[in-house]
Amino acid sequence: MKLNLKFKFTKNKAIIIFSVLVVLLIVIILIFDKRNDKKSNVKASSEVTTAQTQTEQVESVVMKLADFDKYGLQIDAVPEITTLVSNYQKAKITGDEKLMLTVYGRTVEDEALKAKLEEDKRYYEKFSDTVCYETKGVVEDSYLVFISSKIKFRFVDTLASNFTWTYVQKQSDGSFIFKDPFNLTTEETAYVNKISASNEVKELAAKSRKELAEAVISDAELANMYKILSNSSVSDVKETNESVDETKESVSEAQISIIEESTKSETSTQGENLSSESETSQVESQSLETTESKTTKSESTESPTTSQVETTTASEETSASN
Repeated sequence: MKLNLKFKFTKNKAIIIFSVLVVLLIVIILIFDKRNDKKSNVKASSEVTTAQTQTEQVESVVMKLADFDKYGLQIDAVPEITTLVSNYQKAKITGDEKLMLTVYGRTVEDEALKAKLEEDKRYYEKFSDTVCYETKGVVEDSYLVFISSKIKFRFVDTLASNFTWTYVQKQSDGSFIFKDPFNLTTEETAYVNKISASNEVKELAAKSRKELAEAVISDAELANMYKILSNSSVSDVKETNESVDETKESVSEAQISIIEESTKSETSTQGENLSSESETSQVESQSLETTESKTTKSESTESPTTSQVETTTASEETSASN
């Protein structure tokens, strides 16, 4: 009888212990479930907050791009434009005709373009420090873009500052292309000229001109390259290394240009003396031309912003279209 009672007690004790363990396990599971729920809620809340922040940022960029008068130019605001400009630069330094055609939304091969890119490849080595200053264009999904960069020419150590512009249009398939400046509408041309005449753009162009002037004066090899690319045809130059006299002449021309620019600046702004302003050069204005522009240099001066945006290297004067 005692043995049976002992067995029953042991059996009941085991059942009780097992029941307690089951209860504890259930409690632990419930606790972990609650913690997981909290983590999930926090994660979901975080994802919602991040999405809202990103949406607000996009909306802010769109708003600023749409109102130049209030917000000015936006730096690298549209990733697709940054990529497009990078592809243009890559096509110039590699001589890639297909890539350049894609940049301009073209498909038909162009022998003149191909020859021009082969020439460019001989001189352009690298683009760096590229910054795109952007604002909305006249029509929906169009943009006016000012491009600041440094150019590394082959066989020249000193970088050349460059400042130019292009008009970008988003296509129906979602791609972005450079629009031929000679195909801009009257309204678009007027808009380009208006923005180019703004103080913000003038300051950017002046800064780039000054940097180029300093570089040209300090490096005779860059002066040589600058003179070569200023000529009507690179193919007319038989050798890259010109004579010492021609080198001095190139630098002298740059200095004269600098003095002319500083004189204008002195008259129109602060009235500083000529020597303190003698670092700013004046270089012909021009735009990024397209693959089908067969115009001469005199024709290119009729493009938008000729009198307002000045590029800072003559190398861009013979652009993708020539």
